[in-house]
Amino acid sequence: MSAIFGGYSVFNGGFYAGNWDIQMKKRKDKIKRTSCACEKCRHGCQNLTGYLLPEDLPGYMSESWQGEHGQSGRAVFWWAEKNLLASEGALVARGGEFFRIPTLVPATRENGHCVHYVGERCAVHKSSPAGCRLFNACALGQKAAKQETLANALQHRLAGFWANDPTTPAESLYKEIWGHLWAIGKRRENVAELGKQYSAGVK
Repeated sequence: MSAIFGGYSVFNGGFYAGNWDIQMKKRKDKIKRTSCACEKCRHGCQNLTGYLLPEDLPGYMSESWQGEHGQSGRAVFWWAEKNLLASEGALVARGGEFFRIPTLVPATRENGHCVHYVGERCAVHKSSPAGCRLFNACALGQKAAKQETLANALQHRLAGFWANDPTTPAESLYKEIWGHLWAIGKRRENVAELGKQYSAGVK
């Protein structure tokens, strides 16, 4: 897919590659991506869709773009309205203060399933969001500890991203999409409730 979206260029996902992506590839605790083959891992697709990083946008767009959105400057927002939600994000603590980290997450159907969950498999698995592909519900021991370390690193990355001005086109686009979706009511505001449902289902 190649397109121009109101000043943001997307060409085969190459335009957005940034330093964070390079850092992730070098991380020793990087988790091998999941296959979503077991019932526990699919539980997330059914109840609590994972979050996107800014660097996930090009690949995720390429996988889920159906062509009906056209090539206008508004096209990216039409696409986002069908495929994403603006989540209030996880509640985290730093320096004794609690705050949320806003995130983009895949949209869901009325039954709570991810819009890309088809036939008990992910239809965009090749370019699924980091919050999906890097976390395995079946992980135990050292693998689970690595996932926890990685989750903390991703939260720090997103917290820093929201606290500072965007440094890449991907970050600018991420913030604009989140703001647009939140403003029109396409939100996820029950993260705590969904988190409890997810935890209960993977025990």
